[in-house]
Amino acid sequence: MFSSEYINQAKKENNLEDQFNGYYSKQMVFAKNKLHQKSIDACNTMLLFADKHNLNEALFKAYHYKSKAIYSVKNSMNINIIENLTEALKVTQLKNNTYWESKFLNDIAYFHLLSKNYSEAKK
Repeated sequence: MFSSEYINQAKKENNLEDQFNGYYSKQMVFAKNKLHQKSIDACNTMLLFADKHNLNEALFKAYHYKSKAIYSVKNSMNINIIENLTEALKVTQLKNNTYWESKFLNDIAYFHLLSKNYSEAKK
């Protein structure tokens, strides 16, 4: 897989951004091929990597993509989506990132809308 080679090259060059992008690329390949559990696993790798290397923007993106990956498993609402987004929301508040805080609040509302849970979406 090309993304694995890309990740290995980025490791050799100690390029953290490219390493993360390689993990993201791998996740996208899994998602596009409907390999949902592998997509979620790749998102977890992205989360761990971004957190370990203090890559805040990458960390927030990983949370976002993980929610989408979880939703793709059954094309329906799943409690794990809200748990993931709630965790992401806490991290954005700790890191004082209002852009991603707003984004995650919007995502929470969106996933509640998809599940026709309108009262929760409104909150």
